[in-house]
Amino acid sequence: MIPVEWEKVYVIAYVDDGGGQVIFYYTKPRNDELYYYSSIVEDYNVLEEIFDDLWMELYRSFKKLRNIFKEESLEPWTSCEFDFTKEDKLKVSFDYIDWKNTEFDQLGQENYYNYRKFGIIPEMEYEMEEVKQIEQYIKEQEEAEQ
Repeated sequence: MIPVEWEKVYVIAYVDDGGGQVIFYYTKPRNDELYYYSSIVEDYNVLEEIFDDLWMELYRSFKKLRNIFKEESLEPWTSCEFDFTKEDKLKVSFDYIDWKNTEFDQLGQENYYNYRKFGIIPEMEYEMEEVKQIEQYIKEQEEAEQ
């Protein structure tokens, strides 16, 4: 799916019973710059139809993984992070934030992920405010569970 040599890949999938999304970033060897998945089509002249098919396959894989959790009577996660390197190092984590029943949209989720994961501050002040609101919401949810 990434048509160039890469060093690290950071994937996050948001999946619930109604649908979801998968986004990822990657780095190239000897370069820490993050490249966003959707730029692959334009940057490497990949046919959009082929890329979309591969992206759907990736999404379906995460959907299947979530269904396995349900089949095994485990709490179905709402987001799953897969971080891996070309040296076969893998880190997987699951979150159970009830995104569907919040006021936060996909852009807010993505801004929160980028801020938490990479320290990327959103460009617009209102987006950073939303990130702070998400942080507060998650903190309140964690405190309620204790």
